[in-house]
Amino acid sequence: MSSPLSLRSLRAWRAGLAGLVAAFSLVACGGGSGGVDTGGTGAFSVGRISGFGSIIVNGVRYDDSSAHVQDDDGNDLKGQLKLGMVVEVQGTAPTPGAAGELPRSTASHVEVSSVVKGPVTAASSNSLTVLGQSVTLTASTVLDLGSVAAADLEGRVVEVYGYPSASGPIVATRVELESSAPAFYKLTGFVSNPNTSGGTTTFTLGGTSLTYTGALPEGFANGRLVRVKLRADSPAPAVWTATEIRVRKVYDDHAEAEVEGVVTSYTSAGDFTVNGLRVDASRATFEGSGTLAAGVRVEVEGSIQNGVLIARKVEFEDDESEDEREIELHGAISGFTAGTGSSATFVVRGVAVRVDGTTTYKDGLSFGALANSLAVEVKGRLHTDGATVIATEVKRDD
Repeated sequence: MSSPLSLRSLRAWRAGLAGLVAAFSLVACGGGSGGVDTGGTGAFSVGRISGFGSIIVNGVRYDDSSAHVQDDDGNDLKGQLKLGMVVEVQGTAPTPGAAGELPRSTASHVEVSSVVKGPVTAASSNSLTVLGQSVTLTASTVLDLGSVAAADLEGRVVEVYGYPSASGPIVATRVELESSAPAFYKLTGFVSNPNTSGGTTTFTLGGTSLTYTGALPEGFANGRLVRVKLRADSPAPAVWTATEIRVRKVYDDHAEAEVEGVVTSYTSAGDFTVNGLRVDASRATFEGSGTLAAGVRVEVEGSIQNGVLIARKVEFEDDESEDEREIELHGAISGFTAGTGSSATFVVRGVAVRVDGTTTYKDGLSFGALANSLAVEVKGRLHTDGATVIATEVKRDD
């Protein structure tokens, strides 16, 4: 039986044979919890979904068939996970897969968190402004916009998954176009300028002004990462009305943890925060090219002790790199449509895939054998449309 390995060690192990949203749990006003912690055993991972089989997060393939899957309001999302969503995953300690395959784990709990939902007031092909928040669209941002281009989103309501920043734009991992008017808007950010007078609290999140009437949740303070629900007013008011405030709770201890996100505050290379979670990197090794500072995207591996992520490794993330853009899908082909020559389109696990003359086929599979219901493993990169995976490799999936 294979022995458990650290998440990053497993990644290095896989790479050797071949040649691991921010998301966070929140405590609601009134004492409710946005997530379930299992203590220090197994794996704990926060990052975007970069593939399916069942789900792939931070380089680990999690079987979520028996997991409790919910959003940060406790709504059941079983069977509704999408590419690019930021999730918090708890599961068994990962073990190696077969040669050249991803490490495996069985997830017990998956929680999905978006960072902002509301109307777009400015849009271009690489940036949005939503509820006053700047949102950056990168080469790895998944766009679920139907026939609408990102540059044409002004006036429409979207939900954005990604990583909040205390001093810069939100880095989007997924943007969804809302098909109908939502019951509420949502905003995640770091509290600044809080002021309470006569039972009414005013504060700002990333420059967006808000007011809230009622008892504040425990831990609400300047600099704390919070999620707020907003009254869906139209037209947009100068000051938004918050109907609920939740403060990010302190994570329980975990012997193995990996968190992907943005540096939200920086004291030194050994002392900074990621998605509002304090990181002690005084004994960590650093990988990749970059300079640590607020707003820089990183992936941190280590253990969580007393609410602090004790880092063993810190890796700089680059959205333009091939590794960051790589997507892996496991499932049966549907909607197969042949194009000209060796090109075709089909769907795997709800994701559109395109093969062409540059696609490599392995394990005896050929372009001519592609057909509906065939179980395949697809590796590829996100197209510039943000919705289609261009397959670099396809093989049969056992």
